[in-house]
Amino acid sequence: MRRYTLKFQIVLLFFLISLPALALSLAASRVNMKEAQEQVVNVKQNSMKMLVKQYDTSLEAIENYIQLILYADNTYSALRLNEKDSRYQQARIWLRDELDNLLKYFPLAAGFYVRIPHNEDIYIVKQLDKIPLDAQEYLEEQLMRKDNFARPDIIEHGKTQYLLKSYSNQFVEIGYILQLNELWEQFSNNVETQDILAVYLPGNGKRINLSDKGYKDNDFSQYTKLEAGFTHVDVRLELYLPKNSMSGRISIRDRFILYCSILMLVLLPIFMLLLRKLFLIPMKGISCAMQEILKGNTEYRIQHFSKTQEFSEIEQAFNSVLNYSKDLKIEA
Repeated sequence: MRRYTLKFQIVLLFFLISLPALALSLAASRVNMKEAQEQVVNVKQNSMKMLVKQYDTSLEAIENYIQLILYADNTYSALRLNEKDSRYQQARIWLRDELDNLLKYFPLAAGFYVRIPHNEDIYIVKQLDKIPLDAQEYLEEQLMRKDNFARPDIIEHGKTQYLLKSYSNQFVEIGYILQLNELWEQFSNNVETQDILAVYLPGNGKRINLSDKGYKDNDFSQYTKLEAGFTHVDVRLELYLPKNSMSGRISIRDRFILYCSILMLVLLPIFMLLLRKLFLIPMKGISCAMQEILKGNTEYRIQHFSKTQEFSEIEQAFNSVLNYSKDLKIEA
């Protein structure tokens, strides 16, 4: 029957007990970390969807109202006339007042614009706090350069981004203007410092970063991407979460389990060294002493006693037995 050394059996027993416990602890930590990250993602995804839904509700109502003006309301049919005609000027004023009143019901809109191509007439009805005078002049210049905004587009003025979307009939074009910075302001409470919020236009492939932090195309692999699309305009809201920062939301309990697992892994070699010094080496010394006696070296004595009390007593008793045996032989 094969026999194993005490050292081998102790080490084997230790690993059989500690390694499965350590593996389970690390697995539990990993699962908890993954669940925590998924919770962070779900919370932010739901926040994005709520924000997009809020805008969708207003944009749907605005779209319906503009369509009503363009196709069902004959009040503004005089806009097809020449700008010198008094009926044209009256219809122009009525439309301005109508859109100005519309802003009171839809505060998410920064403003509306009207373009009457055959008269080269453009004007903007706005909220003063969202479209200052210099921004208005810049937007009017851009409206002159582009035929229409049936496909939504973004115009940047300084650090402010404006989304324009228009609807038109044969003689007039009406569009709304959204200040995209408001999206960041409304969503900033739900993002971390390193998160990136962007608006993407699938129609022209344009992506505008709304957050303070920039990003590089080759860094996208380090981000988890969340997105929510608007229903009534071809625009998507995108949120990029750095993968290495999502662990910041891990609970104290999960962190404790993780740190305990790492601590066990670090302390394992130290424990083995202490086990060797306090237990295995003294046992080896006693075993070697017995082997010397069995070889006939009856004068062998243990010279250095262990610092562990129990082993020290065994070693001293071993020497005492040998001395007593020697004394008996001399007396005999």
